[in-house]
Amino acid sequence: MNLLLLSSPFIAFLTLQPGPSATSDDGIRQVSAEKDLVAPTTPLRPLRRWIRDLVRDARRGSATLDRLIRAAESSGAVIYIDEAEADHRSWGGRTIFTSASGGYIYLRIELHRLRPHDTAALLAHELQHALEIVASGVTTRDEVARLYQRIGVESRGFRESQFETEAAVRAGRATLVELRRRRVPAAAVMASK
Repeated sequence: MNLLLLSSPFIAFLTLQPGPSATSDDGIRQVSAEKDLVAPTTPLRPLRRWIRDLVRDARRGSATLDRLIRAAESSGAVIYIDEAEADHRSWGGRTIFTSASGGYIYLRIELHRLRPHDTAALLAHELQHALEIVASGVTTRDEVARLYQRIGVESRGFRESQFETEAAVRAGRATLVELRRRRVPAAAVMASK
């Protein structure tokens, strides 16, 4: 199940498929080679340096993004943020429900590396989806699918049904407007690795 962002300079959606991961020789799934960037107790976990820098810098220029980050950090969810694989170019970002265990919901946000303000707007959009999932109390992929069938607007995506929410569209647009208005110097963020 996917969520497609409509009428926007970027596309984002929610998918209910497990995200990509590598498996080490001992069979333990590794989320990212850059896992040393965040403390294990941090609920919002950027897995790449450029994403960590983007979060730090863009939240200074967008009250909307800052509010969403604060809400995500206090939501009780564990949210990994990583770069999307290059072969997924039909969307700009997505939120993946991975599991619910031990009282936590585990989500993964994947973002394509676009222009800084566009990527920050995608992050805001996807964080809104993460908060929708957490607030609903869902604990399975089927429940997430039913949630978005109830609160989302359906469209036909590249390969499967996709849903979008007005709140996520508004969050992305508001962040983009705020960052463009403030002219936050984010270009250097995207150049760093």
